[in-house]
Amino acid sequence: MLFFPNLKRQKLLSFGLLFVTLAIGIVIGTIMNTGVKANRQAQGHGAGGSNAPDASPLVIPEAHQAC
Repeated sequence: MLFFPNLKRQKLLSFGLLFVTLAIGIVIGTIMNTGVKANRQAQGHGAGGSNAPDASPLVIPEAHQAC
């Protein structure tokens, strides 16, 4: 009955290869990451700036307390 030990070893090998591949990808992605930068500054109205000057601001409803 060498079937079960071989199956267990194969699962461990598959998991190990998946883990190593994922770890290498994370390390490469971390090294290559140069940061996220805005292309240009937002221009428009309001505190946050808007690219749609004809947009109306959203109305936030009042909170209701649950009984």
